[in-house]
Amino acid sequence: MKFYINVMINPTLKVLDYDKRKFLESCMSVKGYSAEVERYRSVLLTGVDDRNNKQVLTLKGWNARIAQHEMDHLDGKLYIDHMDPSTFHCTCWEQNIRYLCTTFTKSKSFRQWYRDLWIPDHPCQPPYWHFTQIGDPILRTKASNVPEEAIKEPEIADFVDQMIKMLRKYNCVGIAAPQIGISLQRKTNLFMIRIGNEFGVGVGCDREKVMQ
Repeated sequence: MKFYINVMINPTLKVLDYDKRKFLESCMSVKGYSAEVERYRSVLLTGVDDRNNKQVLTLKGWNARIAQHEMDHLDGKLYIDHMDPSTFHCTCWEQNIRYLCTTFTKSKSFRQWYRDLWIPDHPCQPPYWHFTQIGDPILRTKASNVPEEAIKEPEIADFVDQMIKMLRKYNCVGIAAPQIGISLQRKTNLFMIRIGNEFGVGVGCDREKVMQ
């Protein structure tokens, strides 16, 4: 099954099915953790792309969840605001268990590990080539609409290009402008999601069954 990157500028979301399903979510801006979150089963997403062409997407299941997650970013919210606290757990050891079991390198302290989330190897100005982390004020700031006359500006094209590269670099299913440090004054009401999945139909179907 192929996947497609959909650019959404000034998106709006309408709930089509108010039935909710709980499923695990994680976020590159809350790195190393995961929790179960209830999301609406079906939504209608409308907006425009970076060429100001109208985009209308009817999304269900996994894709609807991704859209709601990214819309939260534009509203200054994170998945942890909606999570079931009893399911919140650290995944950093799960992700690194192979490394930990096959190396004799001294493990970092938690303090050093957490500090590394905030300090990139090569500090730069936004838009970043790393994900902003929880605690950064930009993740709690509601985005403003991109003026229609600005949608085709080179600046927006540069943002879109960089976000696509970030999606591919980190193999993400979605990304919102605040996650790369684009401030409110620099037109943040922009995100993109992958529709479909690159792992094959089987994985997509399995996810859908779990969410149903």
